[in-house]
Amino acid sequence: MVFLIESLVACALFFLFVFLMSRDPVKTIFNYPPAIIERCRSLGLVDEGNRPGGTGFYLKKISALILFGIVLGLLVRYVNGCGTFLSGALTAYALWVVVNWFDALVMDCLWFCHDPHFVIKGTEDMTKEYHNYLFHIKGALLGMLIGILGGPLGMLFGMAMGSLIGRIKDVGDAKQGISLIEQVTTKLSDGDVALIALAQENDETMLNAK
Repeated sequence: MVFLIESLVACALFFLFVFLMSRDPVKTIFNYPPAIIERCRSLGLVDEGNRPGGTGFYLKKISALILFGIVLGLLVRYVNGCGTFLSGALTAYALWVVVNWFDALVMDCLWFCHDPHFVIKGTEDMTKEYHNYLFHIKGALLGMLIGILGGPLGMLFGMAMGSLIGRIKDVGDAKQGISLIEQVTTKLSDGDVALIALAQENDETMLNAK
């Protein structure tokens, strides 16, 4: 159930992101099939500054992948409760695959290929290219290969961040425990004995009522 909810939320967020980015289809031209890109280039509609490639482009992609990996790793660690690297990596990869195929089948093949909003002026006759489902399926398969690296990488970063957060929490708990012991010892006289019990309540209603 948790994974299902995560998948629905992830797909919804991804849809919102793409919807906002695609308000001007020309700005996303490099996500189109090659033939449409070439037609738009001949019409002078392509901004080559947005063309994928170059050091800056790949640095941004790698930085985004690392950030996404950290978030994904923390998610499967603390929400899904994955306690091992293997289970976390598989869960992260499964979530990646769900969003990847949602993108390919729903957003590309069903939405992009049939919504007139994405038909750029001057390419109206290229119906066959706009209905090039194979182009999007190939992209999804490539996405699965990228995810094979992204899943384990995400879990690796997530476990590292989780470990750091856990250690910080442990230090805080230890300091709190020491402070409690110090308070108790100041109340004891020579020969007195104290029993300290650390417990966690699921419901404090009865205790607070007294």
